[in-house]
Amino acid sequence: MKIETFQKSLVRAYYGNNGIREVWKLAFPMIISTSCSSVMIFCDRLFLSKLSVEALAGSLPISVTMFCCMSYFLGLLNYINAISSQYFGAKNYSNCSKVLWQGVYIAFFAYIIMLLLIYPCLIVFNKIYTDPQLLKFAKPYFIILMSGSFFFLVNTAFSSFFVSIGNSTIVMYSNFSAMLLNIPLNYLLMFGLPQNHFFNFNGFGAAGAAYASITSTFVCFAIMFSKFMKYEYRKKFSTLSNMRYDSEILKKLLIFGNPAGVEFFINILAFNLYVFIFGKYGKVEQSAVNIAFSWNLIAFLPLIGISAATTALVGRNLGAENIRGAFKSISSLLKIGFAYISVLVFFYAFYPAALINIFKTPGGDSEFIKISTLATDMLRLTVIYLVSDVLLVIYGGALRGAGDTKFVMYSSIAAHWLFLLIPSVIAFKFFNASSIAVWKIFIVFSIVFTAMYVLRFYNGRWKNIKMI
Repeated sequence: MKIETFQKSLVRAYYGNNGIREVWKLAFPMIISTSCSSVMIFCDRLFLSKLSVEALAGSLPISVTMFCCMSYFLGLLNYINAISSQYFGAKNYSNCSKVLWQGVYIAFFAYIIMLLLIYPCLIVFNKIYTDPQLLKFAKPYFIILMSGSFFFLVNTAFSSFFVSIGNSTIVMYSNFSAMLLNIPLNYLLMFGLPQNHFFNFNGFGAAGAAYASITSTFVCFAIMFSKFMKYEYRKKFSTLSNMRYDSEILKKLLIFGNPAGVEFFINILAFNLYVFIFGKYGKVEQSAVNIAFSWNLIAFLPLIGISAATTALVGRNLGAENIRGAFKSISSLLKIGFAYISVLVFFYAFYPAALINIFKTPGGDSEFIKISTLATDMLRLTVIYLVSDVLLVIYGGALRGAGDTKFVMYSSIAAHWLFLLIPSVIAFKFFNASSIAVWKIFIVFSIVFTAMYVLRFYNGRWKNIKMI
């Protein structure tokens, strides 16, 4: 009797509403989509490492600075997912596309801000980095990325819309297509063509990586936009007739999305300053942390896909007034997340040196030995917080889907500044702590941050929040 009961519970966990099978249909394309993004970023760093140590050292702080400039608007645009999914759950399909169009207008405004920030950021780079070789690679890379940032912004809006209505497959296809284009184009534009008798092209160096990123991001946007404009979407979601400005929905997006945007900006700013600390140690330490974070992205970005699926599923269930379904979807996603991360834990724990040596830079073997030793230690320590990352992204996604954005904002900001940046600055400036000690602070911060989200979720206050 007990065996039969256990078998029935397994069948319900897999096949039932909000079970693993149903949740996987939404989560899998999002995992693939964010995995494609992580592969593109990883290949960027890998190819840059083949140019020089300086190109590798400069890639992470430049990318994070650009991300920091966009972060408020990305957080705001990501919240299209939560609001649109609640409208979708309530079967108010027309309002789903209205939310997206308000996001597109926000993206246009954000792009103007991005262009205005280019010059001030270049002044900051000149203050922080004194190595002229590093600046030689960093400046054109940054200017090109910022100039094409509109496509990064608008892609976020369209991805959020498609996830909210349960069509994460198109997000997967568009990101996979972008990745297939990005990798060979990246290599071609960085290193040029082999010597031949027909056409000589020596590549653009680090700038080529930026050109390839913008081109592939545009292709990703073009695929999603063409899908959005198809007849079935025009009929069901009124995608063309809802193009107009809607003050009520824009206000709702700003009210609920603003805390998410502020949280994202302040957190990325803290993380950006944290990364700059390693630049103060030297290019060996900066290169080591760039490699460690490159591998960390392989683990973390697919989890962001799971987080987006959590936000959509929780929002949809709450829109349909099904709290029990929200809990079950979270349980299913936790099983998927832990299954995925367990594979990476094995490789990071037992084969870190092999992973690090992929980034071997040309020449300077003695310098790379130092980089490899430090990066290997960092990657092994990463294993400690990978498990907590699964809990962090899923419970954080659940709180956002429920509209508990103020708590997410305050707790996230407190964690990034009180448990990451301030302790790291104190350790570096006043205690002359080693770079590995500063990295350990990042590990502790991740665990504390996770605990805050988990405790808040089981506190249950999010159940009383109404977004629509």
